[in-house]
Amino acid sequence: MRIRIAIATTLLLLAACTQPAPLKPEPAPTPVGTPVGSPVSTVIGPAGGSLAFPDGGVRLEVPPGALSKEETVSIQEVTNHAPGRSGRAFRLGPEGVKFAKPVRLTFAYADEAVRGSSPELLRVAYQDAEGVWWMYRAVSLDPAARTLTVQTDHFSDWSPVVGLQILPREAKVKVGQSLDLRVVGCYSPELEAGDGIAVPMVPECGYDPAALSARDWSVNGTAGGNAAVGTVSATGGKADGTAVYVAPAKKPGQNPVAVSVEVEEFSPESPRFTLVSQVTVEEGCSNPSGCWSGTVDVVYKGTDSRTGEHETLSDEFLGQYTYEVTGVEHDDPYITLLTARGTGSYSRRHDYAYDRTEQVRCSDMRPNETEVEKAKTAIRDGGESARDDARLSLTPGGEGYVLEFRPHHVAWKGEYESWYFYKGACNPFSDTPEGGITTRSQRAGHFEPDAIEVTGKLEPGRPIQGSKTWTGRMFGFDTKVTVTWNLRYSE
Repeated sequence: MRIRIAIATTLLLLAACTQPAPLKPEPAPTPVGTPVGSPVSTVIGPAGGSLAFPDGGVRLEVPPGALSKEETVSIQEVTNHAPGRSGRAFRLGPEGVKFAKPVRLTFAYADEAVRGSSPELLRVAYQDAEGVWWMYRAVSLDPAARTLTVQTDHFSDWSPVVGLQILPREAKVKVGQSLDLRVVGCYSPELEAGDGIAVPMVPECGYDPAALSARDWSVNGTAGGNAAVGTVSATGGKADGTAVYVAPAKKPGQNPVAVSVEVEEFSPESPRFTLVSQVTVEEGCSNPSGCWSGTVDVVYKGTDSRTGEHETLSDEFLGQYTYEVTGVEHDDPYITLLTARGTGSYSRRHDYAYDRTEQVRCSDMRPNETEVEKAKTAIRDGGESARDDARLSLTPGGEGYVLEFRPHHVAWKGEYESWYFYKGACNPFSDTPEGGITTRSQRAGHFEPDAIEVTGKLEPGRPIQGSKTWTGRMFGFDTKVTVTWNLRYSE
């Protein structure tokens, strides 16, 4: 449509987001790592010994009696192809040597290693001769020292891993845009080794039965999040470990935000762990075809006052709607539909008074009698905001555009009060009690604004913006309607 062309070169349809179907992972080999840097080595014999990588990445300890003869033991860093890898991989040699007693391996880990998971879910894995990685269930975690320790009877390629995690572990998303999240596993617990020590890992982390235990999605510790930090909800309300995070309209004060979920690793008897994805919210447009943003404000303001011989009236009304564009629902050459998050509110103050005292003639015997009639009505209403999400329609018209939308109805919630007093001269049976009669009732109905339609001229590279004021009729008196809009397209 010309609106889009005048503002930028192209505006493509928004891509639909789909959730991946759960797939049962199968173990398979991964490439063997290639050496990184130089190895370190030492000779260890029956008396035992130890060897550590220079930067402390891994340390091995061979107990006395584990070896029957001297062996040249080495540590070589290699490229890491382990599924769910969390840190560096090391090749321990010589490969194929068997130990009479378990050898102790201690790996250091950094905070970055547990992004998207939890330190308690860190494990250690090795790659077998066929290239398949096996994850050790039993490890000793020292959170203070940030180390993982495992015992083994053989050497191979080893790496710290995380079997259960949230993907993406960290991500960037533009304001107002969404991010798909999912709990995945990198192992096949149903195919664990007969000794129950290790489970095979899969090359691509995917659906895991533990995802069924996912619950309590939160943002910065707030269940479901909020408007300030963004919101998160399980996809379609299903307990399959998938969720969608929607970034706030503005960058949050605490950035990145922590999107978290609680899960159980292996069974309902397992302790629950919190998986955290660090999401950085950025300004700008995340859609390659461009984005719309901006605001629309509508104000209804009316006053009425008059003074007559016996009556006075004062009436004031204020209605306000505020909308913030959140996305594009539909776009084609003829119309663009923008979604907008909004609120609507109103207030009404009405006061009416009637006061009449007259001398009347009832009969020849009663030529000058006094008749008194008084009345008051009052309305106090509004003051509360109501959610009013809307759809804004942009269509080409002449040399410019037409912006249309309809504010929703807002229910009355106030009170109506009336008072009436009458003291008749000719028929005393019609008199009210001395204090008059007061009635009160809750207001029924809605504030029902008309649809809005404003027009403007398109200027290439400029926002769609303007302000228009006109006079309408509400509640029987003139009401000024002011619409102000500022919509921007960005790539």
